[in-house]
Amino acid sequence: MNNHIAHNVYKFIEGYTQQHGYPPTIREIGVACFLGPSSVLRYLDKLEATGWIQREPGRARGMTLLKSNHQNGS
Repeated sequence: MNNHIAHNVYKFIEGYTQQHGYPPTIREIGVACFLGPSSVLRYLDKLEATGWIQREPGRARGMTLLKSNHQNGS
């Protein structure tokens, strides 16, 4: 799995959340990062496994950023 893409996904979620006050949907992440829904889900799984985000199952915008200023793409 590409760490650069994981970093881009995280940075998009971070920026979107700061701008809108709530996290993006899977579709919004996919459009912004040029990924299909299944790829977005894999990168979210990776970010969650490495402790950068926490997800709430069953909620479209159920993501919480656990760390800010992500530097190196996990």
